[in-house]
Amino acid sequence: MAAALGDYAALGAQGRVLVGASLSVSKSLTLYGGRCGALVFPWSASPALQAALTQSCRGTWSNCAKAPQALLLRLAKDAQAQDRLAAEHRHWSAVLAARAAALDEALVGAGLGALHWTGGFFVCVPVPDPDAVCARMRAEGVFTVPLPVGLRVGLCGMRASEAPRLAQTLRRVLDHR
Repeated sequence: MAAALGDYAALGAQGRVLVGASLSVSKSLTLYGGRCGALVFPWSASPALQAALTQSCRGTWSNCAKAPQALLLRLAKDAQAQDRLAAEHRHWSAVLAARAAALDEALVGAGLGALHWTGGFFVCVPVPDPDAVCARMRAEGVFTVPLPVGLRVGLCGMRASEAPRLAQTLRRVLDHR
């Protein structure tokens, strides 16, 4: 990250490229739905850009909610709170990894391919005709979201113990198209 910021700073210093940086506090502080973030242009001192962003952003989005801002300030001042947040991140990352591993194992066990999850809250299971497969899965009480290339499965919303049911239902639906 630091190396990338150095590269961006060098570009910004040349004055030929407008380089911005954004941050979503919602996910990084486990405030999903809290809607707090920033968009900054740290290498630009343009008064015209400042005026445009002040007017445009203020008129479009206004300010973010006070609670996420207060949490961000508290964390900045409290090393123990930062440590607790880091521990919470590690815990939930391990939960998601276990769910992804369980889903891969169940998919392979059902004769389908593993997904090889690398992070995040969702995975996409490639299937032909995702809309039809999703509808048939839903009819069997297994809920996914159709995407252009497959089904979006929310690892964040399923238990590892539910992976075999998802894989078996998918296998059944694909076999009876």
